[in-house]
Amino acid sequence: MKIRFMIIHVIIAILLILMIGSAIGITIQYNGNESMLDGDIVDISNIEVIQWHAPNGELPGTYEEYLQKHSRVSAIFSGSLYVTSNLKGTIAISNISILVDQELYPDILDDLHQYIEDLEHEKEGNTVYVETVQGGTPEEVKNWVSARYYDNCDGIVFIGDITAAWAEVEGSVFPCDLFYMDLDGEWIDLDVDGDYESHTAGTGDMGPEIYVGRIYAHTLDYASEEILVNDYLKKVYDQRKLEQIILRSLLNIRRWI
Repeated sequence: MKIRFMIIHVIIAILLILMIGSAIGITIQYNGNESMLDGDIVDISNIEVIQWHAPNGELPGTYEEYLQKHSRVSAIFSGSLYVTSNLKGTIAISNISILVDQELYPDILDDLHQYIEDLEHEKEGNTVYVETVQGGTPEEVKNWVSARYYDNCDGIVFIGDITAAWAEVEGSVFPCDLFYMDLDGEWIDLDVDGDYESHTAGTGDMGPEIYVGRIYAHTLDYASEEILVNDYLKKVYDQRKLEQIILRSLLNIRRWI
């Protein structure tokens, strides 16, 4: 009985801490190199600017270097390789679509299938669509993303070296997956050099209509790409298992209390 009351008191204390913490507001005001944090002036001039760090000191690649390794060739899509079936055995609407680099696909099948199974067994009950691609321009990949979106897909996962779109802002050129997420905005390559200098609202807005994430290890050299991707998918599986164990433990504690 004492243990039971102790657990209840601990839970109440945690809830009180969370409630008090959420009620405390922090106001930050900036003025040049100074900021005001809850009434105290703090010098922010010595805060280090974000810097680029790579394992072996490499600099980020340029768009020209990217093109040397990614020649623009027409995309070859495999068509549907896997689609979640519902309990009646018919095809379900897929809310998550996975596009895998064709070259990588055969080497990650086992862990990919486990990843798909985990997605399908989440509380939300995800349905999954899988396809591969070889080559492709940003426009072709975006057309694929758009088709999945209009087929009621909520999000996309790229696995492997899927073609990147590049944008240019004030002279800086960088990969930009917002190009794939903003389906109703207008992206224009003004000087026809392959990257997009202009991004406007187009027929909608400049925000994303769909989320796009990447599982990407193509440029890493700690190990082969397939080993790194498989290791990542295994870690995702282990994390999901841990979350399930914790959830079951909490449910058991709740029943015991």
